[in-house]
Amino acid sequence: MHPSTAAGDPAAAAATPVRAGWALFGKHAGQTMDYTILDGSVGPVMAEQYIRLGLTAHADDEAVGRPEALPWLSFVGTAGDPAAACCVMRVDWSDRRDGTGQVVTPTRLLLIPWDEAARTRTTFTDQARAMQLIWEEVNGTPHLADREGVALPLQPDHAEVSGAALDQVGPEWAAGVAALLLEGRQVVIAIDRAAVSLGRRLRYLDAVFGLLPYAYRARLSAATWASYRVKHTIRLSVAERGVAGQIEVLPDRQPAEPQSPEAGEYLRILRALLAKGLTWRQIVAHLAQQGDPARCREASDAVDLLAAMDLSSSVYREIVNGFGSAVRVAHVLDTFGWEGFETPDRQRVVAAFLAGAAAGGDAEAQTVLATHWSADPVMAEVHARVHADIGAGRVDPVRVWFALAQRHGPRWPQAMLISVTRMVVEHPTPLTVQGWLRLLADPPAGTDITDAEIHRQFIARYGAAATLLSTYPFDAEGMAALDGLCDLWLTTMKSQPSWVSPVIAAVKGRSQHISAPLVETLRDHWPGGVPYVLDVAVATGHFETVIVPMFPALAAAMVQSPDHEASVLATLHRLLESRAPLSPASQGFVDALLLIGEGRAPYLHRSAGRPQEAYLAALGNIRLPVVEQRRRAVMDSLLAVLTTDATTADGVRRIVSVVNEAATDLLDRVERYVNEYCLTHPDEIGSLHLGPQWRARLDSSILRYKTFADHCRGSARGEQIADDLLVLVPHVPAQRLLATLQQWIVPDREYDTFLVRRILLAHAVEDDRIEDFARHLMVAIVQGVFSGSEPYANWVRAMADASRSELDHLKKTERQVGRQRPDQRGRSWKFLRW
Repeated sequence: MHPSTAAGDPAAAAATPVRAGWALFGKHAGQTMDYTILDGSVGPVMAEQYIRLGLTAHADDEAVGRPEALPWLSFVGTAGDPAAACCVMRVDWSDRRDGTGQVVTPTRLLLIPWDEAARTRTTFTDQARAMQLIWEEVNGTPHLADREGVALPLQPDHAEVSGAALDQVGPEWAAGVAALLLEGRQVVIAIDRAAVSLGRRLRYLDAVFGLLPYAYRARLSAATWASYRVKHTIRLSVAERGVAGQIEVLPDRQPAEPQSPEAGEYLRILRALLAKGLTWRQIVAHLAQQGDPARCREASDAVDLLAAMDLSSSVYREIVNGFGSAVRVAHVLDTFGWEGFETPDRQRVVAAFLAGAAAGGDAEAQTVLATHWSADPVMAEVHARVHADIGAGRVDPVRVWFALAQRHGPRWPQAMLISVTRMVVEHPTPLTVQGWLRLLADPPAGTDITDAEIHRQFIARYGAAATLLSTYPFDAEGMAALDGLCDLWLTTMKSQPSWVSPVIAAVKGRSQHISAPLVETLRDHWPGGVPYVLDVAVATGHFETVIVPMFPALAAAMVQSPDHEASVLATLHRLLESRAPLSPASQGFVDALLLIGEGRAPYLHRSAGRPQEAYLAALGNIRLPVVEQRRRAVMDSLLAVLTTDATTADGVRRIVSVVNEAATDLLDRVERYVNEYCLTHPDEIGSLHLGPQWRARLDSSILRYKTFADHCRGSARGEQIADDLLVLVPHVPAQRLLATLQQWIVPDREYDTFLVRRILLAHAVEDDRIEDFARHLMVAIVQGVFSGSEPYANWVRAMADASRSELDHLKKTERQVGRQRPDQRGRSWKFLRW
């Protein structure tokens, strides 16, 4: 097609391109050879065979203004000889002469495959127009043609062209001519010497053929001109007049009535349809749908096809009126297919009737549906019914359709299962998913529930998969069924990680299917999937498989969603009630989650002493950023748990270890408990494993007290003991100091003991508590190990009886010495010699 031509033809822009063969039949200039195939995409032998079927005259001159004026167009249908096709031939005058001086009149051939002709229902007018558009040069080749063919722009406007043609030439006249063609005779439209345009001649042909089943174009032929002087086989042509053996009809007179019974019946049915209210255009539309040449061999076939038009109408009316028959529907479908019911609305009504009857057990209706299962109206109706049944949780009615699908062919049940699955994943509700599961629990015959396509649809639709997973109860039976589903999903995924992998890990107990990134992917696609995986893991006994990668997402879910928090806590309660043995690490994760959600830590509460390192590491996850907004409440709750026992060695060890490893935020808040314990248990300070962070928080006297205790257990000199006491007396109860000192006051240390007391008394001027402690020390000495030792005990008693003035004098002397030589403080007192 030349661009200029196409641009000027609005119809061309809307045309359907069809691939057609082509050939040029003519002579080269100056040659005396016979006409032959000069070029084309169709084989020369086949092309010439087609062309000779359509030759109807010899042109002696251009005959301008006369009936035989060029161009001539012939339309020849071949129902398989040599190939099923629709041929268009055009003979034109040219400026080329052969070797004898005769003008060459080339014939251009277009070969349209019958399937394409029947699909587009192309008319003679359309074919002539399309040829003109793409092939302007009579001795040349079509525009953009190649050895494979040419794109032919055909218009799907059969109804408009045929209807307009009938309006112009008269439908009764065209019906009469169509009936004559069915008698098997050649019919000539005689125009004598009248000037009839090419367009009107084409309308004659389109009007007549429009009242025949379309497939007859593959068995009949037509021409815009056929000379009575040339013998030809064209069945309908325009000519000056007819000859012997031909039936002549005039354009302005009603043709004679046909003589054969079939042709007469055909004409009668046409008139009866009109009498029943149908229009000519409705009849044309019905006949245009009959495009199978195998069903249009004899005139009786045409009669049956036309009669079925009335049958389909009556069958449709019976259905609408409530007394339809599947047998009569089958007769229409077997004759015409679904196109016999003409409009989509009628086809839907018929399909609904058949489906309803089949669902009710009508064997005839089931047979009809099984036979026509793949037809669009049937598929649409069955789909709608399955959708309604599955949506309502009804499974048994759906099984009827699987049985019919299997009767139609072995591949159809599986195709239906895939379709039903697609329906469920597009509209996932608990009812639809549960219905689908019940269907798979007892798979219909001919289906394969392991088909990856089925499960791939669920994995690809997050909401559908979530609804599906949520239908499984958390009991042994439910988890066994879920385990089977996971097997199918693993096969579908082919070892590739997916957002559902954490679910599989929880069901199977396989840690390779879960990681923190996969859990985050699950959370992104299905936020409720995080508490769901925990639920599954507890139900299957695989809590320890999933808790490590799951903890951050679980903590975030609890903090961000009250519903998810309630779900997680309920699951943890079931875990605790089950008394399932857990590793220290798992206990730590449980306590961490319960601290976040409820402010309690049952495993820590029951523990004695320092928890294991794995527990402490897991509990330390309460410091994750996702818990930040609850940090204060979590720490308050943890402090309450820790301080339930803050006076025993085990309790303090627990406090120190938890604070050291998991809750450094509590250092300032627990230091008083640790200080109090250390003051009363200095010997156990080392066993507490106090780290550097405690140095600044412990009372300074505690460390000195520990040194004092070490000195008392050893062989420290009196000066060392006195120095310790001078620091400790103001801070540590006297009885505690005396109890510790008691182990140091032993025989053979009389001098050191006396020295300690003298040094203390020398410092009594600075702090009365030191003087008081010195008195307590004296009592302890008198009543202690030296109570029976003389003269030491006597000296002690004498000192106890000394007057206050003497003691004051001693203290005054000591003050003087102390100011002059601090290092000699207490040594101004001369002990008695004995």
